[in-house]
Amino acid sequence: MSSPVKTSPFSAFGINFYKNNKKLQETEGNVVASPISALTVLAMALNGARGETEAELRQALQVSAVREEVERIFFEAINSLKKTENAVVTMANKAFIADRFNIKPNYVASLKKSFLTTIEGIDFSASDATTKINDWVAEATNQKIQKLFVDPLDSATRLVLVNALYFKGEWRKQFDRDETETKPFKSTSGNLNVQMMSLSSAFYYKKLDQYDAQLVEIPYKGNEFSMVIILPNKEDGLTELEGKLGQQNLTELLFDAEWSRVNISLPRFKIESSHDLKPLMQKMGVNLIFLNGSDFSGITDENVSVTSIVQKAYIDVNEEGSEAAAATGISMELTSAPGLSGFNFNCDHPFLYFVLFKRAFTIFGGRVSKPTITTDIV
Repeated sequence: MSSPVKTSPFSAFGINFYKNNKKLQETEGNVVASPISALTVLAMALNGARGETEAELRQALQVSAVREEVERIFFEAINSLKKTENAVVTMANKAFIADRFNIKPNYVASLKKSFLTTIEGIDFSASDATTKINDWVAEATNQKIQKLFVDPLDSATRLVLVNALYFKGEWRKQFDRDETETKPFKSTSGNLNVQMMSLSSAFYYKKLDQYDAQLVEIPYKGNEFSMVIILPNKEDGLTELEGKLGQQNLTELLFDAEWSRVNISLPRFKIESSHDLKPLMQKMGVNLIFLNGSDFSGITDENVSVTSIVQKAYIDVNEEGSEAAAATGISMELTSAPGLSGFNFNCDHPFLYFVLFKRAFTIFGGRVSKPTITTDIV
């Protein structure tokens, strides 16, 4: 795998997105989420925010770049994702705009140009409005994400920004199915019998002494995408690890990882999760966008505020590679205003995982505590 790319202004968002989601920390179940999907719709909202509302969003996203630079970063990232040749990647943005909503032409133009967003007018008072949005998400994610919006949108809704992401990639060096065995996994609720995959090869590896953990990076074909696994040294060390995670980004953690022979044991896992991201954003210091009086004057001169930010995500990891999908939506409504030695990396107890694109953006990430098919509503 090539050396790390220049750190993106959004590189820290992946870990912060995970760490600041208190709901994720309170549940012991499996979790999958997509930081880049959330980041994309937040960036689209940021593009129309002004004043203190914009400043608050910028601080939470840890970005000081001017608006034009943010647009350039996302244009290049989305284009790069669309052009990748060694994985199946679909990333689509869409803005559903209420009929007769006085949205500013410049904002619509920036959505189209910088975020490659398609625009569709919609009557939110119609009974099938929410179904239309959910159907578009399902199609864009190869039917992996169903019913992104569970609660029906109503006539007060003026704008819905949606990002849909689908990824399917093969490992650069695949696990041999004949080597997969039923082995115990030490979960917090007792031992489980899981399908444990095995692979011995050269990977980027690092001991994370400050976290009492170790890290390995498993590349997908083409080396643009990789899965980073952070494994606590102690069988019951995941909670402590999550508590120690700071503001470091994964690019920095990988920077001095060494190319070494690693003996990996990794369970198959398949996870589906649904997230209400409003509490997460509030924990990250974002409050004004949800309040009467929020400033989205870059979008419209009408008084609007964000009423909900929701996400659904899915991931399936097996011997061949990974299949994953996610969708995030924001709705706005009117308001009253090479090594010689080998390392053993045995994932037989709870661990964290992150799927990266060029080591700059976190595509998916989460926790495996019970390698079974689960659905977590958090």
